[in-house]
Amino acid sequence: MKGFKTVLAIAIIFSGLTSCGGGGSDNVAPNVPAPNTPTPPAPITNDNPIPRLGPGPHMGFIEGFDDLTQSQNPNRQAIAEALRADAVAAGMTLGRAQIDWADLETSQGVFNQQALDDALDQAARNNVAIILVLSTLDSEGLTFPSYLTDSDGNLPNGISIASDSVIDAFENFLDWLIPTLTARDVVILSIGNEVEIPVEDGIVAEADAISFFSAGYQKIKTLDADLAVGVTLTQRGATIAPDLAAAFSETMDIYAVNFYCQGIDNQQVSENQWRAELNELKTTAGEKPIFIQELGCSAGYGDESATMPSNRVSGFGATPAQQAEFFSFMIEQFIDDDQLRAATVFQLYDWSPASAKLFGDLIRDGSPALDKAADDFEESLATIGLCRWQDATCRPSWEVFLEGLGDLSAALIRIVCQLLAQRRKSKLACTAPVVTLSID
Repeated sequence: MKGFKTVLAIAIIFSGLTSCGGGGSDNVAPNVPAPNTPTPPAPITNDNPIPRLGPGPHMGFIEGFDDLTQSQNPNRQAIAEALRADAVAAGMTLGRAQIDWADLETSQGVFNQQALDDALDQAARNNVAIILVLSTLDSEGLTFPSYLTDSDGNLPNGISIASDSVIDAFENFLDWLIPTLTARDVVILSIGNEVEIPVEDGIVAEADAISFFSAGYQKIKTLDADLAVGVTLTQRGATIAPDLAAAFSETMDIYAVNFYCQGIDNQQVSENQWRAELNELKTTAGEKPIFIQELGCSAGYGDESATMPSNRVSGFGATPAQQAEFFSFMIEQFIDDDQLRAATVFQLYDWSPASAKLFGDLIRDGSPALDKAADDFEESLATIGLCRWQDATCRPSWEVFLEGLGDLSAALIRIVCQLLAQRRKSKLACTAPVVTLSID
């Protein structure tokens, strides 16, 4: 949280000096904190569903899931660190970690503290706020520890995700997990990822999933009332599992979702469709703030770089121009709509060709329809990055993202300024110029 607190302190001081002062002297505005005492004000409201995040829109990215130190690496890791520093300097305030329950509880009651610490440390680099995605139920199925599952990774016969033994195990795990998240000031915790997909696949029943996640939510709130909790769906989750989506919008602190520019089966869609799907998302979320866990758009084949040209043609018409347009559109929505509170871009780098092929091959079965779907899925992963895997050069969407971070920072300053003016019962308008903030 140090990074956001720095932004907030700068915003408060800056707004007091330049924007919210009333009349009189141009030199010093009233109510400016004394030098060396940049203490932020008390919380503006008492009903903030994300207490540790603070007001305004927030954004970050993940680098990706591939090992950046692979032997063919063109210094990807060092480039990623430099790009991250540039993004934080421009106004990026979030880092995200994702880890499976099975990776943290290696056997019953045995927990891997080092794996948790490493994941949180990675997310917190450059002093940004931490978001954690805990995979319990995921798009491919259960990510439970092995002592709860059979040799195929499924629950034993007669046991469901809502069984007392499963919920008790999850609550015991949370007894270990949550104190570390509290100590690290984690701002948002999602306790499942794209959970409607295993419901659709028949791996778990929708009602059982509601019971499991409701029990987890209640347990977390007894351990840390200020930790904002949600469960992530895809952007079409409400269509696939409407009861599940309704339960999350009613009971969770936030509505968490993954949101992409491509439509079903990777078909290309335009801004009108993005806007329509965003409006549907807002309707489903009700009054809950929205966290977009994965904000992504593939650029398509044929765009490797000037130094590594390709003759490959996109199988679904993706282009770098559309990728840049999507991020420009979404950042504008975050600035204009205060229900959109946080997002992490998926992702800085493309998936490596090897990783993309691995996931594509899981779909292929020799039939034309599934092989086409596998090809498109592989392409979507291999071109999902703001920057290219092959030589770590960046696409136009990277500059759009950086510029958008500056606009988000300016919006945050204006929001803080206006809230301070309301507390002072000022009738003057707050107007903060667009600035770039460095977060140390």
